[in-house]
Amino acid sequence: MNKVPGLGTDVGELFSNLLKPKSIGGTTIETIDQALLDNNFYRDGIQMPPLATSGGIIPSTPGKTTTVLGRWKPDMQSVIVDQTEIPKGADFGPKPGGFNLLNVDTELTGDDFWKAYNQPFLDEAVSRGDPIYLATVPKNPSDILNGGIPTGMFGKEVEYLVSKDIKPENVSLEQWNEIKSWFKK
Repeated sequence: MNKVPGLGTDVGELFSNLLKPKSIGGTTIETIDQALLDNNFYRDGIQMPPLATSGGIIPSTPGKTTTVLGRWKPDMQSVIVDQTEIPKGADFGPKPGGFNLLNVDTELTGDDFWKAYNQPFLDEAVSRGDPIYLATVPKNPSDILNGGIPTGMFGKEVEYLVSKDIKPENVSLEQWNEIKSWFKK
């Protein structure tokens, strides 16, 4: 079971409860939320609702773009497909009150993908001064490294943050120092 830090509840149970229909004056919240999404209410600068991830609850930041990084499973698939429904695209521009998530449709992989999409995505986030959160917080070096080499794009993203000493918002200084030590050669 994946417990949501600070809430003591299973991630699946949390999502299930979040998705249960609720109503205001006879109109379900699901209908209201869908109308807000359909009309770009959140994407046009109004603060989006928080995201539930294994790394904890990630809030959007009023007036700023919040960048979220993590592994596809268990987190980013849920964040992109179920929670935000952000379409595929290479728009890395600002989204005040919203989330910056890498979700592109491409045949590229490995270093080609990193150079074409991942690094520019992170460079934009850093240049804007986005608050950066980890949807998946690595607990051990083997979560993101194999023989000292980053595994997958998430491993490279964490390496990028370490190289610039950019501590994610939802990682304690103690955790960050430990993660940084994994990359020391």
